[in-house]
Amino acid sequence: MSDLRKRRNEDQSSNLIEKESKHPKISRYKIFLQYPFIIGAIIFSIISLFIIINSLKSYFINDYLSDEKYYPSEIYNLFRKYDRDDNNYLSIDEFEALAFYFNNKKFSTDYIQPILNSDQVLTINAFFEPLNFTTLSQNARYSYFINLDEVQSLKLWKQPFVPRLNFAARHFQSFLPKTIEIGKPYWIIQSKQQHRFEHLSSNRYYPPDISNEHIIFHRLLSMFHSRPFILSRFPPQGTVAVVRARHGAFLDIYFRMHAEFQLNTPPYHPFWYTPAQFQGRLIIRDDASEITYFNMYVPNEKRLNVDMEWFVDRGGPSASMEVDIGHMSQMELRSAAPSIKVNETGMTPEHFISTMNDKLYENLLKSFSWMGENILNEKEVFDLLERKFYPFKEIPYYEYRQAFQKAEETNKLIHTIVLWGALDDQSC
Repeated sequence: MSDLRKRRNEDQSSNLIEKESKHPKISRYKIFLQYPFIIGAIIFSIISLFIIINSLKSYFINDYLSDEKYYPSEIYNLFRKYDRDDNNYLSIDEFEALAFYFNNKKFSTDYIQPILNSDQVLTINAFFEPLNFTTLSQNARYSYFINLDEVQSLKLWKQPFVPRLNFAARHFQSFLPKTIEIGKPYWIIQSKQQHRFEHLSSNRYYPPDISNEHIIFHRLLSMFHSRPFILSRFPPQGTVAVVRARHGAFLDIYFRMHAEFQLNTPPYHPFWYTPAQFQGRLIIRDDASEITYFNMYVPNEKRLNVDMEWFVDRGGPSASMEVDIGHMSQMELRSAAPSIKVNETGMTPEHFISTMNDKLYENLLKSFSWMGENILNEKEVFDLLERKFYPFKEIPYYEYRQAFQKAEETNKLIHTIVLWGALDDQSC
């Protein structure tokens, strides 16, 4: 009996020990099962916090959807266009460009000049060869090859904006002087700047409003590009002409123009394309009713003939300006043939005049018997126009060896000037 009790006590104690040994395993297993729930709760809390922060940020700082919802689309899109760095804030540089936009009241359609049935119509052809990028500096060539937004418009400018366009002869009235004086230069477009060193802003995209008498120049330049500026930002500025000679009622007018083009539109930074100059010749009746010949071109005999300026973001508070000079082989406007009457030929203003054979055209020009005292040749005429832009050229400048020869002939002293580059046309 005592043995039976003893064995029962031993069995109970062994069961108790076995239960105690199993209990820690069960507790550890339960704790292990709780880990995924704890980690999941932490991840859910982090995601929720991130969503709340971004919602608050979008609401208080950069709520684009709200802007688009509460403002007219025209205002919203205009703001976005001039917010170059897309920071939802217009800096003074960004606002300056927008202010110039608001000051312009006219559009390109406002400069259309109708051709009447009583007019003589003139067809002008445009010729354009893109910039030779190998003439640029190494840094500019690097900018040209990489996908830089500011130079994309330059890379895409491969042809004239309008290859052919009809004009009425009377549209060229502005080329005529108020008083005809052969050999005396006169201003057609003159800068209103009081001082020679005052420059116009480079932070612009669209040309300012143009007066009626200057529309013809805007339209001619628009054949190359849609955004011409008939007055460049810095000297030399404007357009000067001179009547070289006369043949009956016809005047032989030579002119020189300084203009430039803006290649970019917002939100890209401005890119200025400034040819060294435009030279031209016009043979027109003194009442602007008929035109025999028109030609305007950028001279290409020099190694460099176009200046370029553009802005580049370098991470600072404002964009920095890059400058380079290159060469283009052709930028030219030329009349297809002498003007013809609309009502007598049966043609319409929309029809273009066929291009005349170059040799026949040249022979026609040579047939004019020009009248005038001491008629200047072409080089002398353009030298005369150049002196109108550069007063310092009223004094003749000679190459070093020529100066000694001239000094002996005139019995005068030599004044030597050493220059780093050229004085005129920024080395173009």
